[in-house]
Amino acid sequence: MRDLLVLWDVDYTLLRAGGLGNRLYQTTFKDMFGRDLTAIAPKAGRTDRAILLDTLALAGVAEPRAHVDDFLAALARQVAALDGSAEAEVRALPGATAAIATLAAAAFRIDQRPKIIESIRGNESSRQQLPKGVFHFARKA
Repeated sequence: MRDLLVLWDVDYTLLRAGGLGNRLYQTTFKDMFGRDLTAIAPKAGRTDRAILLDTLALAGVAEPRAHVDDFLAALARQVAALDGSAEAEVRALPGATAAIATLAAAAFRIDQRPKIIESIRGNESSRQQLPKGVFHFARKA
């Protein structure tokens, strides 16, 4: 049996999170630097590290590279602290449920059982592990 690997970006491909990621960035920034974050660098097709590095530079943080790991760790703590209230903001985009079902069915037809279906974009794995209940594609598509 061969492994099957499928890569895609979840944000705006399978779901819309209603600005949740930006709010988490803003909260983390304020906690770390004691001031509001006024701009977030463009995200499309970029890793969290690249986005964050540019965001810190835009915010005038001295030596932004020195703060990336600490920011990502703090961001992961913010994500881990989310409760079910975030679920109201996350919506599956039209076709998301069908896309996942089609992928799973195709994998089983060729006798490949996917162990994990997730987004891999070079982002921190802790951001991919949102609390249970945040994503219910079948209910929200």
